[in-house]
Amino acid sequence: MLRVTIEETRNRRRIILEGSLVQPWLEELKKACAAASKEPSQARYFVIDLNNVTAISKEGEEVLSDLMRKGAKFTSAGVLTKYLLKRLAFKYRAKADGELKQDSSND
Repeated sequence: MLRVTIEETRNRRRIILEGSLVQPWLEELKKACAAASKEPSQARYFVIDLNNVTAISKEGEEVLSDLMRKGAKFTSAGVLTKYLLKRLAFKYRAKADGELKQDSSND
């Protein structure tokens, strides 16, 4: 099960996740993030809070990676979750760097 709470302040829109990031709950996360990003943010900081996430499947990692590409920032408390986020960020940066190198070689 996954509980999704959206908390808004003047400067920040925060999506708080509690439970497991596994199928079929990933669709709920995607819907919540899509709804949160559709509304005008007026320069709000978009944060996804993973402090109370208990499990993340491979599919969950893919959703987090996609959200990372879209500019979401993350907070987490667990060592394993922090490691996972660093690993996803590293993969994202490596892929982006590879695409930049490929684009510059085509010039």
